[in-house]
Amino acid sequence: MFDKNAFRDMHHNKIRSLGYWDAPREKGTLLMLMVTEIAKLSDSSRLNKAEKLADLALRVYDYCGYYKIDLSDLPPIDEGSTTNMVIELSGELEADRVGMGKMFGSGVKKVLAMAYGYAEYYGIDLSGEMLKKFKILDDIKKRKY
Repeated sequence: MFDKNAFRDMHHNKIRSLGYWDAPREKGTLLMLMVTEIAKLSDSSRLNKAEKLADLALRVYDYCGYYKIDLSDLPPIDEGSTTNMVIELSGELEADRVGMGKMFGSGVKKVLAMAYGYAEYYGIDLSGEMLKKFKILDDIKKRKY
C-alpha cells in the first residue's frame, strides 16, 4: 500500500530543497495553483490526463506537507469530477478566510481522494505517474546545484 504521509513528506522536502518555499506562500495562491491543474485536467482534448492528474496530486501533497495535514484517512468520495474538486478547494479557501480552523485541510483531502477516484475511473496509475514526476524533480535538482 502507498503510504500517503511518507510520500507527502518526501515530496514536500524535495520541493523545499528546490527553493519553492524559501518565501512564504499564500494559501489562496496555492489553492488556485491546484485549480489551474484541475482546469488543465478538464481540457482532455489536448493534454495528457495522467500527467495533469499527477501535477494536481503533487500540488496537494506539497500543500499538505507544508501544513502538516494528515493523509492517512482520506474521506470516501461519491464522484471524482473536476467540478467537485474545484468546489472543495473553494470551500477550503473560505474555511481559511473565515477562520474555521477545524475544517482546514478537509477540502484538499477530498480533492486528493477524488484524484485517486478519477485515476481509477480512467485507468491511470496515479502513484506511478507521481513517481515519474518525482524522478524529474531529482533531475532538476542535479542540474540546479
